[in-house]
Amino acid sequence: MKRTKPFNRGLTDEFVKELKGGSLLPILDAARSGHDGQSLDFQIRGNYINLYIIGRSVLKLKEIPSGGSYYWSIDSKYLEGVPTIENAGSDGGDIRGTLVDDVFISWYCRNLPRICDNALAIPKEEGRVEQAIIAANRGDDTAVHFIDRQIQRSGDRSRLDLLGLLADGTPVLTELKQGLDSSIQDLTEQMGSYRQSMTVDNRLRSDIAESYSRVVKQKQALGFCDESVSGPPLDAKVLYLVVLYDYNPNSKLKGRFIEAALKSDVKIHLTELVESHYKIEPMEQWVELWKK
Repeated sequence: MKRTKPFNRGLTDEFVKELKGGSLLPILDAARSGHDGQSLDFQIRGNYINLYIIGRSVLKLKEIPSGGSYYWSIDSKYLEGVPTIENAGSDGGDIRGTLVDDVFISWYCRNLPRICDNALAIPKEEGRVEQAIIAANRGDDTAVHFIDRQIQRSGDRSRLDLLGLLADGTPVLTELKQGLDSSIQDLTEQMGSYRQSMTVDNRLRSDIAESYSRVVKQKQALGFCDESVSGPPLDAKVLYLVVLYDYNPNSKLKGRFIEAALKSDVKIHLTELVESHYKIEPMEQWVELWKK
């Protein structure tokens, strides 16, 4: 089997401390306040954070190792009409800098509404639905708590749309497909690739489980994850869930997917959502796509 790099998610204790009550708190408060009354999608990566709106990153903030300082970047498309800030440069399509001081933080928080408006002006339907699903599935009555999105593993080109957890910490590898996306018919193969890259004997890889146990605790400390959520156990068996959103029942794509799933050894669950309804049904209502 091809060796893969260890999976890593999580922040240093110092980074969490600065976000929770230190110099970076205004950025965290701005993420909570969000845009038009909806908080931004806050995700923890490998020692950096992303703030998203409809799946578009409106800030990447990364700790610089052994430096006690931070690197920031924002896509230049989202800075149209935003006053420039000193000590910033460009890197491809991003504007970036390494001076995260009071001047930068004030500039960012003051201009965040315009940055978000610019991001929203570039349509991205799937990102919008992903963010809505994450927001809707919180609270004690939630079947699945989603703790990360767009997850790419070493050795796999595709990205898992959403990683969720049941109340007992069972990981739910979740793929979202909308409307008449032609890749619906290829979902069985796609879910199989996640099993290969993210599990061993259908249990979440230990490095991934350790990372997300850390992420859950840190997101709880920062107010972006319900306290009732438990991180995945090290030996956690995974569930595979396909979510179809606004699927046209007259299409044959779902039938092709189900036919392939019934022949596969990947035990895939299926649930469907309709327009403006983003709450995942309880697990007992999911359709089991495997032969008994």
